[in-house]
Amino acid sequence: MIRNIEFDNLMKDLFHHFGLSYSPGSIQKVQPVSAAVPPLFVAFVPLDEQYAAFVANIPFSLNASVQPDWFLERNSLLKQTVVNYCLVKGDNGQPQVMAQCRFFYAGQTLSDVIEVYEAFNQEIALCHTELCELI
Repeated sequence: MIRNIEFDNLMKDLFHHFGLSYSPGSIQKVQPVSAAVPPLFVAFVPLDEQYAAFVANIPFSLNASVQPDWFLERNSLLKQTVVNYCLVKGDNGQPQVMAQCRFFYAGQTLSDVIEVYEAFNQEIALCHTELCELI
């Protein structure tokens, strides 16, 4: 994993802002903005010296039938700009939806990162709602 002091400091400030403790390589269980969405695990990952990502597993009913069209629509530039999604097979063989928000962090302020994280959080809540409606 890439270690970057600037990234670590930004994430430490972000976690402190939300009242959480931070250590490099943190995976946190967080409550999305919508109480209807169950808490989920989010990884905070530096990708290189300029970019990082928030990565989360979106909880949804194992009975949901997620169609490829849903992913094409969600990943299109016309639908959203914050998060990219993919469908993966989990350890238990069941489908899981993963979400990734890649962002530029070099030289950014805490308020910039909070804005990106809140947009990611809102998109996750919307995604969860849409997945539940597919059932």
